[in-house]
Amino acid sequence: MRGGFDDGATTTVVRWTPGTVTKVVIAQIEPSPAFTVQGFRCSDGKVLRFWYQSGLPPVGFGPGATPVPSSVLESIGSAAVDFEADPNVAPPQRINFKLGYTLFTSSGLWRVEARAGDKLLGTAIVQVLAV
Repeated sequence: MRGGFDDGATTTVVRWTPGTVTKVVIAQIEPSPAFTVQGFRCSDGKVLRFWYQSGLPPVGFGPGATPVPSSVLESIGSAAVDFEADPNVAPPQRINFKLGYTLFTSSGLWRVEARAGDKLLGTAIVQVLAV
């Protein structure tokens, strides 16, 4: 299992509580050029936002936290995560990862893409189920 995906799979299910952020690890196991991860809601193309910068997103955490309005989740973080391979780790043991948050704003299907410049490296469909 890799980041919620079975080996070779291109779809996964995420159980999500509306008004919260979802912790996600993006991992690179094989060496590759720099790439960017971005996402879109399948139903209307709405951009998926990410928080992969230092510190926690400016939202409440835990069971007593107030749900964050979608309008806030749509305005923080970034629309893409840039990813560089770690040049200090030699293949085939190269594993590079970033830990951050995906800022889903609704349940439904979301398409996540990895690109190196204009070249599409891969896609995945995330089915977000509200709990």
